[in-house]
Amino acid sequence: MVVLGGFLVVFMSALTVVVGGIISRSGEPGATTRFTGGPEDAAFIFGIFGLVIAIGLASVAGGAWQIKYGKPNKKIMIVMFGLAFVFLLIGMLVRWFG
Repeated sequence: MVVLGGFLVVFMSALTVVVGGIISRSGEPGATTRFTGGPEDAAFIFGIFGLVIAIGLASVAGGAWQIKYGKPNKKIMIVMFGLAFVFLLIGMLVRWFG
């Protein structure tokens, strides 16, 4: 859990920096990539990225707890299931309204 959570945090953080760079340079002349969405779209994208980073951080915390104490922490598990539920709910709403 520590390795997978750490990978999620590092990968999504790097992806956030790349996408942020694309969005900030999309209005410049000669830009090879452009972001054509509005502020709401950018907020939604970064919100999803933040949610995945939160899932990664909770995985790291849960894995570290399990390594230290030899058993899972129930509170961290509840947070993980809650984050996963929110992630799935957002996906269903996007699919339904999109």
